[in-house]
Amino acid sequence: WRWGMSYKVSEVSGESGLAKLDRQMKVLTRMERTPEVRPGSATLALWLSLWFVVAFAIMVNPVAARDPELRIERNLVFHEVQNEQIKADLYRPADDQRRPAVILIHGGGWATGDKWNMAEHARELAREGFVAIAVNYRLAPKWKFPAQVDDCREALKWTVAVADQYQIDAEKLAVYGYSAGAHLAALIACNPSQGQPAVRAVVAGGAPCDFCDLEPDNATLAYFLGGSRSEVPEIYREASPKEFASADDPPFFFFHGQVDRMVPLDNSRCLHDALQKHGVDSQFHEVLGQGHLLTFIDADARTKAITFLKKYLQSDNAAQVKTPSVGQ
Repeated sequence: WRWGMSYKVSEVSGESGLAKLDRQMKVLTRMERTPEVRPGSATLALWLSLWFVVAFAIMVNPVAARDPELRIERNLVFHEVQNEQIKADLYRPADDQRRPAVILIHGGGWATGDKWNMAEHARELAREGFVAIAVNYRLAPKWKFPAQVDDCREALKWTVAVADQYQIDAEKLAVYGYSAGAHLAALIACNPSQGQPAVRAVVAGGAPCDFCDLEPDNATLAYFLGGSRSEVPEIYREASPKEFASADDPPFFFFHGQVDRMVPLDNSRCLHDALQKHGVDSQFHEVLGQGHLLTFIDADARTKAITFLKKYLQSDNAAQVKTPSVGQ
């Protein structure tokens, strides 16, 4: 997205099952590692759509979907705007214990993707004792920024509102996103709105965190932000989590592919560095040799993310962790 990249796309056809999936994986890996720089975002949207189809095919486990140890409720409406219902899927251990909650936010360039993209992440978290809530949000280009951010904030408010119904500890909330979802997670954590429940921890994978370094006339993100940076500079600033880094921000865990050409590694490290300068506990895990897609499903990164969340939401000293302030 940073340079208006597009990618050489190879047709995938005439195969089925694992053979087709294996070929798709090889195509996507080759696409990410051989970028061809030219203006426009249509091919980027195509890449992102294929990205999530493959990610879903890789991660959905039919056996896990019937996991008797989990309670799963789908398509819960948490927000409605202009007759459009915004929905979430909730995963939790099949017991009555009150537990911390993690809001999972899918990626897809703010224009595609769905809550099911985070299904396996949600199951993993539920098996580790969290209530995991995978959410949808309104998509660009129909809905421009800040609609996506507003929906994620509404998800936090809804989580608190239904805390008793789903046995959620409303004082222990985290957000977890990948790619565009990581951007949204970082933004609502670093720039909380009035009345927004406090976020206690953030997991951000492959996160774009600074749009202010784009060339002024680069229109790659116009479909999402409403124009180029020269046309709507304040929107670009308001959409950049790095601009809001402060000592009041919650702890962060970043993970990012070393050879990510969709979102340059430096574009999440910049927020990590800014948070550390403010004294915030921010951890950065670089996934060696991997690009954007394979980092999303990297087992080691996901394990480290869960360990981080347990420290700040489940450990004996979690109650002593500083509660982030909420914006006025």
